[in-house]
Formats: sequence, structure tokens, C-alpha cells
Amino acid sequence: MAARGLTDDAPQALRKIILCEVAGNLYALPIEDIERIDVFVRYGAAPGSHPAFVGLASIAGRVRPVLDLGTLVGSAQPGTGGYLVAFRGGAGATLRVSERPTVADIETLQVEGDRAAVRSHDEYDGRIVSVTGIHDLIASSLSSPPVGV
Repeated sequence: MAARGLTDDAPQALRKIILCEVAGNLYALPIEDIERIDVFVRYGAAPGSHPAFVGLASIAGRVRPVLDLGTLVGSAQPGTGGYLVAFRGGAGATLRVSERPTVADIETLQVEGDRAAVRSHDEYDGRIVSVTGIHDLIASSLSSPPVGV
């Protein structure tokens, strides 16, 4: 792993996260930030808005904007269907992901910025994971110009 530029840090305790896979890359969302995961049903859209904005969804009687994770990380064009990841608290926005998110217990082995090599007891063992949150995803997408500009 050191050849990939990751630093050797002492292993940390297991942490429960939600893993989302986009174009072969793994993104970890802290499980304590997640309100619910559900099938994505789009209720409306806003033409000409931010490229990651894929519509609106109703969650617990509240209408929330839905942003596409693949578009936010620059890996994919927005799709239809998939799953909705809703966040607790004042985040307000939700994420649409193509593949069903999974719960995993990971141990961080090596870290470089927001990327970490992880140990787990499933198919994710030894993979590189980008640890992120809704606020980081939105902030980085708003500071970057839309794709194709």
C-alpha cells in the first residue's frame, strides 16, 4: 500500500459505515449520519439546475433535493432509479446511488487525505475507500465547475 502513497498509521478500532460503490470506487458514509436508505422514486426535477441535481424525493413527509453521488464525485452521469440515502439532521439533501449501499465494519489501516486502506471481514478487505460526508460532497461540487464547462 505504501507504493500507492498511503501512510502507515496504527490500525483503528472497527467503525460501522455505509459503503456506496460508484464506477468501481468505494465511498464510505458514517452510519451515524444516515437517517434511512430506500428505493429512489423521483417526484420532480429542476431543468437547468446543478448537473448533480436529479430531482426531489419525499422522506417522512418532507420534500428534499436529491443529488447523484456518481456526478458529485465526477465518475458517472446521473442515472434513473437506484437507491436514496437520506441524512439525519440539517443536511437536507439526499444522495441517489445506482447500486444498493451496504453496511460494513471497517478498520482503517493507512490514510492519505480522505482515502483509506481498510480491513474488513468481507469482499472490501484491502480496498481503498474514500471517507466522506454529505457536506463535503456538496461543498466540493459547488466549488467545481459543472462537467463540460
